[in-house]
Amino acid sequence: MNHPVTLVVIASPGHSGQTWLSLLIGSNSQSLSLGEVDVLYGLEHVDRVCMLCGEGCEFWNAFNRAWPREKNIFVALADFSGRSILSISKMEKFRAHLSDKRLHLKVIRLVRDGRAVTASYLRKYPARNYDDIVKKWVASSRENDNFFKQIPPQDRVLIGYEKMVEQTEATLRIICTFIGIEYECRMIEYWKIRHHLVDGNRGTVSFMQRHFGQEGNPGDKTFYNKQQPASFRDERWREELSPYHLYRFQRIGGDLNGLYGYAPSERAGSLSEVAKAYFFKTSERSKHREP
Repeated sequence: MNHPVTLVVIASPGHSGQTWLSLLIGSNSQSLSLGEVDVLYGLEHVDRVCMLCGEGCEFWNAFNRAWPREKNIFVALADFSGRSILSISKMEKFRAHLSDKRLHLKVIRLVRDGRAVTASYLRKYPARNYDDIVKKWVASSRENDNFFKQIPPQDRVLIGYEKMVEQTEATLRIICTFIGIEYECRMIEYWKIRHHLVDGNRGTVSFMQRHFGQEGNPGDKTFYNKQQPASFRDERWREELSPYHLYRFQRIGGDLNGLYGYAPSERAGSLSEVAKAYFFKTSERSKHREP
């Protein structure tokens, strides 16, 4: 084959919904979802990378045998799979591969409330300093914004995660038009398709594993086992982030989050209010301690 390849890059900080969006796009009959492709970088053998099938993946085993290592991996995957659309995220290590003339780059800047993103990181890495987590979100967001601005206007689109949750089909139709493919009803039910994702959010992948009778391993198994993939939403940050967390987020990342259209939380309060709440909580605990 020698058809042009559209490379759809989902640009956003981690924990922003890239895996979900990549799978939605990859559920189109013309598309292949790869997810976080940086995991492939430097690998001589790519036959054990599938998150759904594991080492016995027929797709990656066959590709591993057929791939000429001197050939651009994205072009090789498109030729091997017969798909003209590749949906990816986290491709920083493959920037040099984008210069291939057969590749047409389309960038989706996926924006999610930074408080949800940082709460997800804090949930995964509870020992990390929250200020550092917020600073990392700010730096990653600005890096993705700068990358997005370098793309020609006709080849970039801004998508809000929360809108995609509320209006999934309508948002997906907009994305399909942007990419240049027809919307297909099966795209919504991404978990029913055997994707060969190489890396991504284990919670989202667990919905596919559940459908295919496999044991998933999400970070919060109890939470994900209770969720339905068709109506899934994660608003845990509203309960998990304390007033102090919200105050620190507003101080460090509030301006940038505001530029994305997110208003400050009413629970953030002022520093004095946060200090009073902390002091009151500590005092109450002291009263109830046994002498």
